[in-house]
Amino acid sequence: MVKNNKGITIITLVVTIIVMLILASVTIVTTTDLLHSSRMKNYITIMHLIKVEAEKAYEEYQFDNDEKHLTMNGKATKFTEQVPLSSIEKTKVENEMNMSGVENAKQLWYKWNKEILTALGIDASNMINTSNDYFIVNYATGEVVYNKGYTRDGITTYSLTGLLDL
Repeated sequence: MVKNNKGITIITLVVTIIVMLILASVTIVTTTDLLHSSRMKNYITIMHLIKVEAEKAYEEYQFDNDEKHLTMNGKATKFTEQVPLSSIEKTKVENEMNMSGVENAKQLWYKWNKEILTALGIDASNMINTSNDYFIVNYATGEVVYNKGYTRDGITTYSLTGLLDL
């Protein structure tokens, strides 16, 4: 006697494909969230490293009373010295300056570029790709602002404090 073996039915095939599509979409969403989370944690880590180096330089400045510690031996420039920023970035940094609450904190904002970070042993190559990418650091408050910011879900955050609040 010969069995009537017709193979996979169309319904079974459709159900299998639907289940596979659901699994694939869940995997894609989860992976995307993990990548965003990892990228944000990397930004926060780099900004914390910069903050620690800025605090160290500020302590050395207070001890020696030598501005070379603030300028990182002439490599860092004061924010007030016409640091080129877009209007959004400038507004953000100026808001950070005004909210710091530290007397004379406005004079203690400095621009750090890739050269300074490399000299300090901080690898920010995934953040700083061009000469237009840099950080602005406040020695008195320890605030770090990344001029390009971190964007997620259409919201851009520039400061370390802002990233920690996400």
